[in-house]
Amino acid sequence: MKNDISLNPKAHLFLTSSPFKYIIENGDYKTLGFYKENKLEENLKKLWKEGSSILYITSDPSKHDKNIAIINSIKETLNNISLSFSSIDLCDGVNNNKNMNNYDVIILGGGHVPTQNKFFENISLKETIRDFEGIIIGISAGTMNCAGIVYAQPELDGESIDPNYKRFLKGLNLTKIQILPHYYSIKDSKLDGKRIIEDITYEDSVNNCFYVLPDGSYIIQTINDCHLYGEGFIIKDKKIEKICNNNESKLIKL
Repeated sequence: MKNDISLNPKAHLFLTSSPFKYIIENGDYKTLGFYKENKLEENLKKLWKEGSSILYITSDPSKHDKNIAIINSIKETLNNISLSFSSIDLCDGVNNNKNMNNYDVIILGGGHVPTQNKFFENISLKETIRDFEGIIIGISAGTMNCAGIVYAQPELDGESIDPNYKRFLKGLNLTKIQILPHYYSIKDSKLDGKRIIEDITYEDSVNNCFYVLPDGSYIIQTINDCHLYGEGFIIKDKKIEKICNNNESKLIKL
């Protein structure tokens, strides 16, 4: 694994579907605290530095006001638990000249995978994050874009039938795992008249392996090992298999 991925040997990568319970209120994302199952807060506490400096890297650099609202919501959540921080900076289209070495925690936000993927490319994140030695937390799209080869599951109207839509993109190469988040939110959904899981993702899973996470489940990866915490599934060659339950953990052999 050491020669295959760009994750720094001192870094810890948390690949989450969503670490927070949340609501959309008047169009704004509002966090309601960490999911309690699967010990995410406890596992973060083992690594978290007192008064950590945090960098939030957005999925959409054009939505500065929305990004500020997300940061304020994360601040409120962290203030209510024992993960102390000194600052949370924003990396988006307005403020993107950031030195990774100034931070203890990097959060890769959720959103539209191709939009975020392009932003990461524009700011050369793949090259700069490889030297980062702290905690990296991926959320939804941020988690998906951590892979070397990202599976950009079609999400918006028209994407699944657009011959120019690229379903596989080059990512940050912090992991080899291709993750699909929000399983229970999307498993019965349709897009462009197709079932997202059975008609779209199953077809794309031929010769591929996707790890499917509900909200509250997550993976911790270091340069040496990788563990799944909570409920998780694998979609491979048009079949889905459950591999772990809530409040359990499983070593993932890569």
